[in-house]
Amino acid sequence: MENSHWPEGGGNGPFYGVTTWSQKQGSGPESAAARKKMSQTALNDGWATEDNNWMWMSRVGGSPKTILVSSFENFADMAPPEQSFFEFMTETIGAEEAGKVFSDFGSGFSSSDYTVWVHQPELSIPYPEE
Repeated sequence: MENSHWPEGGGNGPFYGVTTWSQKQGSGPESAAARKKMSQTALNDGWATEDNNWMWMSRVGGSPKTILVSSFENFADMAPPEQSFFEFMTETIGAEEAGKVFSDFGSGFSSSDYTVWVHQPELSIPYPEE
């Protein structure tokens, strides 16, 4: 969670964009270091807002996966932002470093996919109130 920006209560929902990367077997630490650099830059330099939230997860069991989840209130919220994350990183840390960070991140994965999940409370297990 240290590299995530997730609002208390689980995000805006009920829509969640979920990117899943399949990790390459034997890949080095560059991808994890790049993920941390991207997240910490986003957290420290203004990308982390109410509209830009994310949570990193790793799958336990089976083939290793890295998962990134973002929440959206409606389909219109899923439209690409005016400034892409790569443009933000380029503006913040410079084009050469941003290119290296993205290249290092991608070096750890063999494939990725993107899905949209919809939270339907009537089909979910209730979360006990504390």
